[in-house]
Amino acid sequence: MNYTQKIYFIIQDRKGACLNDLIEVTKYKRITILRALSKLLITRKIKSLDYLGSKFFIINPKKL
Repeated sequence: MNYTQKIYFIIQDRKGACLNDLIEVTKYKRITILRALSKLLITRKIKSLDYLGSKFFIINPKKL
């Protein structure tokens, strides 16, 4: 399991997470998490929301 998959499953399990939460849970470096998040954002598997000045990442809800 690579970094991208681990971060995707953490976001899926928590129903959303901010960058600081991901750093605390995984104990990875910030750049590692940002690289994984960028891959997920580009492929549109997750969505980024701005809430109270911080970024939250959630799974992209797909229409049936």
